[in-house]
Amino acid sequence: MPCSARRTARRAATFVALVLLHLAFLGAMRRRIGPERPTPADILTGSRAACAAAILTSATVGPAQLTPEQARRLVLLALLASTVTDWLDGPLARRCGPTRLGAVMDIEADSLLTLALAVAAVRWGRLPALVLVPPIMRYGDLVRTVRRGAIFSGDAIWWCRVTGGAQMLLFLVALAPCPHERYRRSLRRVAVVIASLQLATQVRDGRRRFGSRSVSVC
Repeated sequence: MPCSARRTARRAATFVALVLLHLAFLGAMRRRIGPERPTPADILTGSRAACAAAILTSATVGPAQLTPEQARRLVLLALLASTVTDWLDGPLARRCGPTRLGAVMDIEADSLLTLALAVAAVRWGRLPALVLVPPIMRYGDLVRTVRRGAIFSGDAIWWCRVTGGAQMLLFLVALAPCPHERYRRSLRRVAVVIASLQLATQVRDGRRRFGSRSVSVC
């Protein structure tokens, strides 16, 4: 099999595996929530998760480096996934009626997108691997929630929103094309600060929600 065909097969397999894992989690949550009719807002939220899976697939099995044009396209896709869908699914949910599954999907799609952008920012934006720790720890909450038989949800706490927003902005800036190494060095220093703050907020909220040994979703 030619190299290009093997790369395509790997990307397809990775993307399908991520989507199946996402659907398996939603299936577990749906069994606990009970039957609900999907709304347009839920479908839009699902599209954000699909975009996140595509970004994570490219970041893990894609090219080692991006051209400036590829970087611009990636940032545009991330902005569309994180901003447009997030702005629209809220008003749609209020108009069509919110669902409990939709709230779970919103949190999980955000978590997957954050992890995808973190991996991309480390591989292509040359950020330190420390920025991967908070997004990975978010999934620790997901596992604990599933094991407890509870429903996965997040809290709209101001400190989580501030550090989470700073983290997302950091990833987008790191992925934007910029050839200056001095700029990259400064960004890596900022990344250490933001990742540390995000970890601190997750530990604080985790103690509040799950006890001193847990870390919660921010």
